[in-house]
Amino acid sequence: MFEAQTLLIAGCLFLGAILYTSVGHAGASAYIAVMTLFDLPPAVIRPTALTLNIFVSSFTALRYIKSNFFNKTLFPIPDYRICTSCLYWWTYQSA
Repeated sequence: MFEAQTLLIAGCLFLGAILYTSVGHAGASAYIAVMTLFDLPPAVIRPTALTLNIFVSSFTALRYIKSNFFNKTLFPIPDYRICTSCLYWWTYQSA
């Protein structure tokens, strides 16, 4: 069973995600603030905040696209270039 602190952290992260996505942000600062308040080590905070930020921003972007607010003519770059550049950055950032 989960500890009460773990459930409280999860609830705060969920609330932060809801509040930030309601205005179009991913909420990384909220995740970092909540985890810092609960005294988690930086080695846990950094990858967790990045992962949550990627998931929440992807979810928000998909909702935006499904609602037909995304205008493809204003964004002429093919998707493979974006994915390739992100993958390149992710692979070689620590080198």
